[in-house]
Amino acid sequence: QQQQQQQGAGGGQQREANKASSFSALAGSPGAEGKARQQEPPAMEPSEAGSRFVSSLKEFLVNSDPAEPLAVLADCVRGSEAHGSACVSKALDWAMEEKASSCAAVVTCLSSGVTGGSLPRKSVAAGLLDSLEFVFDVAIDAPLAPSNAAAVCAGLREAGVWDADGMKGVGAEFKRDKAKAKEWCVGVGVGDGVIRAMFDGESS
Repeated sequence: QQQQQQQGAGGGQQREANKASSFSALAGSPGAEGKARQQEPPAMEPSEAGSRFVSSLKEFLVNSDPAEPLAVLADCVRGSEAHGSACVSKALDWAMEEKASSCAAVVTCLSSGVTGGSLPRKSVAAGLLDSLEFVFDVAIDAPLAPSNAAAVCAGLREAGVWDADGMKGVGAEFKRDKAKAKEWCVGVGVGDGVIRAMFDGESS
């Protein structure tokens, strides 16, 4: 158990490093839905944008007014896929360790962000994958993480802003326990063909 905790701590640092790298790779790439709103690139790092959005989600749980998180999302993203991905990833990270109401808040605000044009659709897929790769590691300390992540992903899929086919690009850490990964995917509506493609070339 001590070894698992050490791995979890080290894994957390590695997760943040991996995310920072992927967000940097997306920087400067505006999404189609956000182009109309983009005037200048956000004057902050993607990670700061994600943190600001999560803070607004916490307020949303208190006052039930989505106007603030949607305004924050628009201001922090401005069409940047990198900043949008950071907001999605940070939001999912937060929801994985919270209650069902937090998961619902994430679904409401992210889906409204996409349909309203303040969040590039590509950012949803990229941000989810960044966090989902390590969902089973997070579950060591937060046992509800996989089910909470599933609730968010299923909600976004039902809202039409996330295509489960994107799971083909999930990282290796997610697929380390194949049985657990496949069970999770089935639960959120990932098709058999996508699941087979995820494990293409790997032993069963």
